[in-house]
Amino acid sequence: MVNRIVEIRSAKLMGGIGAILEIVGGFIPYLDRVLPFAGLILVLIALKKLSDATNTASIFKDFLVSAIFMAIGNVLLLLAGAANLAALFQKGLNLFHLGALFIALILAWVVTIIGAYFLKLSFNSLAGETGVDLFETAGNIIFIGALLAIIFVGVLVVLVGRIVEIIAFFALPDTLEITET
Repeated sequence: MVNRIVEIRSAKLMGGIGAILEIVGGFIPYLDRVLPFAGLILVLIALKKLSDATNTASIFKDFLVSAIFMAIGNVLLLLAGAANLAALFQKGLNLFHLGALFIALILAWVVTIIGAYFLKLSFNSLAGETGVDLFETAGNIIFIGALLAIIFVGVLVVLVGRIVEIIAFFALPDTLEITET
């Protein structure tokens, strides 16, 4: 067995700053679309670095799958809202439009839950490799929030999970000792 020390300070900072941008960036006028996306890219790069440093591919792969599913969920929500808004201005909402909106919302919810599950898997792997159990806590809170999103209180739970994610990134050590066989 060989022990090696790997520097993860840059991944720690990129992940923490990226997680902050994902939350706060949406509230900054004129940059509300760009900053959360930039934050997601920073978190993806940080998790890729951590995945490579620990030789645990699932850290990055599961988060990437999560990001894809969550993006699909957001697109479904956007399309459902736009289609129903267009219908409202053209003919007014009828039972068909409300039914389509309901189905789109349920699909978006299910897809988001799948994304949150993969995020949970990624963060569980990261917690196991780094010893920062806050990642596991963040993943669990975000997953529970996604489940509860159907009753809207879940959005607040997800926000709490994202705040725990920020804390977890900044709780990472600057170096990790990796044991290789």
